[in-house]
Order: sequence, then structure tokens, then C-alpha cells
Amino acid sequence: MPNYCSNQMVINNPNEDVRALIREAVASDQFFASLFPVEEMTDEVLEGLYDDDEVGYKMASDMVSHYGKQIVGWGTKWDACDVEVDEHEDKVVLSFLTAYSPPIPFYERMRKEHGWSIQASYEEGGMDFAGKYDNGKNTTIEFSDVAAYCELFQTDEHPNYNEFADVNEDGQIHYDGQFIGVLISKYEWLPCGEETMNACVLQDNGRSVSLSEWDLEDLVVM
Repeated sequence: MPNYCSNQMVINNPNEDVRALIREAVASDQFFASLFPVEEMTDEVLEGLYDDDEVGYKMASDMVSHYGKQIVGWGTKWDACDVEVDEHEDKVVLSFLTAYSPPIPFYERMRKEHGWSIQASYEEGGMDFAGKYDNGKNTTIEFSDVAAYCELFQTDEHPNYNEFADVNEDGQIHYDGQFIGVLISKYEWLPCGEETMNACVLQDNGRSVSLSEWDLEDLVVM
């Protein structure tokens, strides 16, 4: 069993031909292969997906003997699975899983060959990475870096943090009616009796923080 990478792909302003192509690909249960078959993966085409990223192209190419050309052309060794599609007036949103990594080269193929406007996001907590792709620009961060995650995805929530505490105007943090620590910065707080700072996520414009269960176990409540 691979580590599955969760992906969301947004195709902006697709015409009816693009919508029909996407529906057909989803229905085929071979989403990548329908849109970018292995037969089209010539050396010239594959190299063009990596632009000036010679290191990335070489790394992917070195794995061809083990996983086939799809590891270079799609960015993942198998086709997408659990594909879901949601059509809107101005965009088509797809969500799916891939093995180990996001399909960045596949996005590049659709952008360069078909002129698609693509924005995508991905997360793989087990391998500790997450990121965004925006029409040729790919940004990857560590999934466990709460501050970087919240900045990249423009959110005050992180998937690993689901316990909430209140913060007063003085930066004092209360959880379940008890004082538990002091806010140090937007994403850091100092528990009572602790010398190390723990990551947290602010909610509601700085009025509360999100704490992980393992943080709570280490707190000394005053």
C-alpha cells in the first residue's frame, strides 16, 4: 500500500469541449491515462514538462526502469484513484488520490498542450509535505510546519490541530475554563511551566488558538 497524496485540481473557465473531455476521463476510471497516455510520452515531451528543472527530470528519469514512464509524465507511478468531480459555472473542481506524490508533470502537460488554467493543492501528512500549484508555479512546504501551512493555504486551521482555547486581550490562553499559557506570537504559545514553545493556530482574528491533543497532555495547568 502506498502513502496516498490528497489532491484538489481546479480548472478555471473551461469550455464545453474541456468539460466533456474531463467527464469522459473520469468515467473511464483512468483519468491520467485518458488525458495523457503513456504512448505520448516521448523523451522530448517529458523533458519539456520540467522546464529548467534538470535535477527533477533526472531524478524522475532514473525511476523509469522501476515504475515506467508515467513516473516522469504524471509525477506518480499509478493513475489517480477515488476521483470526484464538481462542475461550476466558471470552473471544474476535481479531487483525487495519488501514490506518494502530486501529479505536477501532468498539470504541466495539460497547461502546455491544452492551454488549461490550473490551480491545485496537495497534502501528504505521512511524508510531511503539502503544497500548491498555480499555472506552472509549484510551492511545497512541510506539512507539520503550522505557520507555513496557514500562510500558504490562507487559513487559520491546520488538520492536526482540532482542540480550541480562548485568548484574552492580554494574550492569556484559557482552555476549558483554566489558564494554561501565554501567547508568544501568532503561531506560538508558551505553556505554564514549560520552557519550550508549541505551535498553535489562531482562530477568529486572534481570539482563540487551536491546540493538539499531545500538547494538552504536556501542559501544566495553573
